[in-house]
Amino acid sequence: MDGLTLSRLIKQDKSTRAIPILLATAHAMKGEQEAFLKESEADGYLSKPVIDPNEFIRKVNDLIA
Repeated sequence: MDGLTLSRLIKQDKSTRAIPILLATAHAMKGEQEAFLKESEADGYLSKPVIDPNEFIRKVNDLIA
C-alpha cells in the first residue's frame, strides 16, 4: 500500500479523519500540489528531500495547532 492510498483510507474513515496528515514525497512535481493533496486527501505536503528542517517543523506545527 502506498502513502496516497493510506492517506485516503485514514481520511475516509469517520473515526480517523480528524488525524492531520502531512505527506513527504519526491513523486509530485512542483505545481501539482493541489492535485496531489486532492487525490490523497492529506492536509499538507512537503517535497523530499527535506532540505529545510524549519519548514518541516513549521508545517507540522501548522497542522497540530
